Amino acid sequence: DTFVSDLFHRSEAKAETAASRLTQARFYSEQSHTGLVEMSFARSLARRVVTSPFFVYAVTFVIVFNLVILGIEVDVSATLGQNDIPSWFTVCNGVVVALFTAELLLNLYAQGCRSFFCGRERWWNLFDLLIIVLSLLESALDLWVAAANSAGQSQPVSPSHLRFARSVRLARALRGIRVMRLLRYVSPLRILVLSIMSSMASLMWTLVLLLLLFYSFGVLFTQLVTDECRIQAVLLTEDVNSIPKCSNEYAVYWESIPESMLTLFMAITGGMDWQDSMRPLKDISILAVLCLVMYMTITYFAIVNVITGVFVTTAMETTSADKDLAVMKQLQKYNAQVEDLRSLFTEISGGEHHEVSIEQLRTAMTIPRFRAFLQELGIDGGEVGVLFKLLDADANGLVERDEFVKGCMNLIGTAKSLHLARMSYENKVTRSMIRQLKHNVSDLSKRITLFSTKQDVLQV
Repeated sequence: DTFVSDLFHRSEAKAETAASRLTQARFYSEQSHTGLVEMSFARSLARRVVTSPFFVYAVTFVIVFNLVILGIEVDVSATLGQNDIPSWFTVCNGVVVALFTAELLLNLYAQGCRSFFCGRERWWNLFDLLIIVLSLLESALDLWVAAANSAGQSQPVSPSHLRFARSVRLARALRGIRVMRLLRYVSPLRILVLSIMSSMASLMWTLVLLLLLFYSFGVLFTQLVTDECRIQAVLLTEDVNSIPKCSNEYAVYWESIPESMLTLFMAITGGMDWQDSMRPLKDISILAVLCLVMYMTITYFAIVNVITGVFVTTAMETTSADKDLAVMKQLQKYNAQVEDLRSLFTEISGGEHHEVSIEQLRTAMTIPRFRAFLQELGIDGGEVGVLFKLLDADANGLVERDEFVKGCMNLIGTAKSLHLARMSYENKVTRSMIRQLKHNVSDLSKRITLFSTKQDVLQV
């Protein structure tokens, strides 16, 4: 160890001591506010529970179970009477509601009222609260109906009550939306949802652009068809003031502006073959046909492609700017690299030993596959001695698996800002120690010179 590393160790020990004092101070401060040590311990335990992966997976399983049971119940009850629906559906619904209520109360206790209603996820929390309240109301109505039926009433529920119960039953379907909150733990689904949500603004302006396009060409085609229908009506009645009346072929597609806009919309979305809408325009004029061809060309080759590019760009920007998603990707990449390095160490050591010597590392570097693997990670294995020295953290002449993995992870890629900052700090400390050493050497030289002079004087 060098004096720089000793300084780092002393600073780290000092920081750990300060952190321990700060933790104790915060704990006693919270204890003085609450007055109960048990309350603080219980809340911290509740926070660990609600943030644990097991709790998240359990809630996800309950939500998926609720969706499956809801679908089965709706499909089965469609062919049965109200009193013939199996009672185990009600039992399953009650269990799901009880679990959701317990989850909501646990989150409320763990986060506290202020964080629950005013924190980052306050809107999701309010949505969960609304769904749970509606679910409890639905369960109460089910119990009331069951009690009324068991009492032997001939008409236990009026139609208005049934309509109200039907509205409350929508809470079951809304409970499935809660799974959207858990998509942050599944990166592919999170990317899709974020891409869709970020494209809503672009979609709105796209609809505005398409609406203007539909309206402009709709006015053009309606005017052309109306003029043709007016000419036919004048020739038929010999009355200049006759009302234009279109034939059925014209009226299907171009009778009015709304009909024309709908025809143009269906032509680009696959709702109809645009050749069918062009057929009546051929009888009017070649100008109408050219306008329709121009509309389809502009829409397909310009607007649709540009809109697709805007959507893709927006989705990419959103996914790249999402911090949680970036953290998930970085963790996945880090874990994959660690597993690859562990597998590489096992192959180098032969799978039976937990240490690797410099000879084993040098032998492994002669295998092109191992060398290519390290080069792919950004590690140059040309100088085996230097690489082994960097990996051997405890300088005992052997490299353990953890040393190998940690050392390779530090060598992957280019120098990071933390590495540069550490080098700058070490250089600063080294310069300071050199200046102090220079001052001490100069002071020692002066003392030696003074002592030598006194010795000369004494000898004289």
